[in-house]
Amino acid sequence: MRLHGTVRHSGGIRRLNRPQSNGDAEIVRCTARIVMGYVAGNRLPAADLATLITTVSKALRSPHDFEVATATPVIAQAVPKVSYVASDYPRPQVPARLLSLKEIADSVQETYLVCFEDGEHYRMLARHLRLFGLTPDAYREKWGLPDDYPMMPAAHLKHRAELARQRNLGKHDRSTAKPRRKSAITAKTQTRGAEDPPKPKPYSVGLTRGGWRRQGDVGQGASPG
Repeated sequence: MRLHGTVRHSGGIRRLNRPQSNGDAEIVRCTARIVMGYVAGNRLPAADLATLITTVSKALRSPHDFEVATATPVIAQAVPKVSYVASDYPRPQVPARLLSLKEIADSVQETYLVCFEDGEHYRMLARHLRLFGLTPDAYREKWGLPDDYPMMPAAHLKHRAELARQRNLGKHDRSTAKPRRKSAITAKTQTRGAEDPPKPKPYSVGLTRGGWRRQGDVGQGASPG
């Protein structure tokens, strides 16, 4: 007789190791499915079948398999509301100082430019200045740079010019252009002819009191013979 996790027998009442519950029945069903799937795909001697069932059942009953890993909750830190510029975090500007001519000259190298805001090297300085909320003109004015201070190194400018030359940018290749149709040329010629002033006629189309008036005649009209 089963009484809340105990079994009564002739020798007295013996407490079970684990109370019988619906979970045990589920473990039995899971054990059967696992063993059947293993036997279907593997060769197993009949003598080892009992050992396999016991091993699977113990594995399913192990409390370690039913433990749920509880992660420590992560407390979200408050992020200050900032406006993002150029898909990156904006950076604070540094106070301006008086630069020497040597510092300005050394900041312009063949392959990079030195930014006075953070001291890093860049090939496209104008794009990087947006992180500080500066335009090229504002950057030049802040640091006392000349008006023609470059925003790209010379090597990068040459590289872009070479790419543009290879792609024939700014040029129109007329050798591969399709010839114009004859109808288009004729229509253009007719349009030009319509714009020309009309040629004088020998006789005007206006009828006067004296009849048809010859072009240039003044006074009495003369009829054409």
